[in-house]
Amino acid sequence: MKLYTADSAPMVADETTPTFALLTTDIADLSGDLPLAPSIDMPTLLDRCLGNVEFAQLLLEEFQSSVPQQLAGLARYTMDENGSAIRETAHSLRGIACTLAAEGLRQAATDLETAAIADDWKMIPQRIDRLHQEALRCLAEISHQRLVAKAADFANAQPRQA
Repeated sequence: MKLYTADSAPMVADETTPTFALLTTDIADLSGDLPLAPSIDMPTLLDRCLGNVEFAQLLLEEFQSSVPQQLAGLARYTMDENGSAIRETAHSLRGIACTLAAEGLRQAATDLETAAIADDWKMIPQRIDRLHQEALRCLAEISHQRLVAKAADFANAQPRQA
């Protein structure tokens, strides 16, 4: 079994590490100024889940299903100039990002929360745009991880020819 880091270098795993290929990749830069580092630090996420791959997958699936509604909510709250709801949503996303080891998303959510607390309507739309970009990077990473896992499962299921 092999686990991979962001630079595709094999990680050392022991017998207790679940059989699952975590391969992070450079996600296309969506804005031109975002870093090319992986949006989710998969090895850290797996560590936070105590090596439980199924639990890590559950967290990623929950993020994938909930974040679109949260982003849509931010758009509504901006139109209504509801700074309190923006702050609460940003705070929630910050917590999720911390759990997922998604540093870019965590920083974007923190910046938005700070702007909302300050009632800084000049910065809030910019902060929401940044948060949206980071969330999209995370969603792309999750989709990529799912494809890599399926490919690894497929490769492992193929009979070996002698």
